[in-house]
Amino acid sequence: MSRAAASRPDPAPRQRLISIQILRAVAASMVLVYHLFDIFTTYGLSPARWFHVGASGVDIFFVISGFIVAHTAGDTDRSGFLAKRLVRIVPIYWLLTLAIFAIGEAAPHLLNTTRTSLPGMIQSLLFIPFAREAGGIFPLIPVGWTLNYEMLFYLVFAACMTTSTARSVLRVSVVLAALAMAGWVAAANGRDFDTAAIQFYTRGIVIEFIYGMVLCLIWRTAPGWLPRIWPLLPLGMVLLATVGAMKGVRLPRELAYGLPALCIVAGTLALRVPDNRLSRIGATLGDASYAMYLVHAYVIHLTAKSLAMAGLTSPLVAITGGIVTYAVVAVVSIGLYRAIEAPLNRRLRQHLKKRPAAGQSRTS
Repeated sequence: MSRAAASRPDPAPRQRLISIQILRAVAASMVLVYHLFDIFTTYGLSPARWFHVGASGVDIFFVISGFIVAHTAGDTDRSGFLAKRLVRIVPIYWLLTLAIFAIGEAAPHLLNTTRTSLPGMIQSLLFIPFAREAGGIFPLIPVGWTLNYEMLFYLVFAACMTTSTARSVLRVSVVLAALAMAGWVAAANGRDFDTAAIQFYTRGIVIEFIYGMVLCLIWRTAPGWLPRIWPLLPLGMVLLATVGAMKGVRLPRELAYGLPALCIVAGTLALRVPDNRLSRIGATLGDASYAMYLVHAYVIHLTAKSLAMAGLTSPLVAITGGIVTYAVVAVVSIGLYRAIEAPLNRRLRQHLKKRPAAGQSRTS
């Protein structure tokens, strides 16, 4: 391909970003199905925990996050960047965290193994990783562990921001790679860090944000390549299937799931999504994917517990229950997005636009 062709503006950037929005819905659905089998197995509704590769939906989210942050960072200054990221992540997460805390204090039997405490709630709200009594490093909303990584990424990116996106990406990549390297060295020496937060932030999964940022640089500087890389999408799917079929072989997550996630996101960017009913449904679910990610496990637990208590554990009932559960989660998530998440985000963004610009070269 000639240099001129490689640098020619992408004729359909919006359609390509819509494809990423639909991929958000797919990633959230993968995590949902992964937890569906896991929880249904716990309640005796499924014979085994199938679809382990569904957990890679998280890795797809991280690659997308790296891509989107690098793509949008140049639109604002450092404080504006952080403010926009916080507005996107914090409101509904705080509301749900406070709701779970209230339920845990008033009716702890409804939360299974989750035990609430004031320090745990505060650390969850502040995105500070902590070790739970039941084991693992999780906030009150267990799936919120991914948001702790997101917040780390946002803070590092804000600290490393320059007027050049490429230089910003390079600086962030050095920091994240150094964190991952520290974790790799500690693991190779059979040691672990004493502090839960350090253990958490030195895991290799932070590398996946680099995947997305680098992909964004390629997308912006050589959009003419995009139509040619669509085969990466089926390649990523094949890689995930291969990882799922491997027994007794343990690979680092940033390789086993991270590289297929990179291929899937890159291949998805190459697609032009037609404007039809199906794509609009996918985009709507993509809008609600964050809410879906946060609430799905609670809906699954409620369904599984209800079926088990009623003695309805046949395969047909379990399959029907799984399908109905997905539909309920989708409806609840879209409702949360439209009634709470979107209005809150819109109002907070309007407030940010009205901030005085004194001492700032740009406002968000």
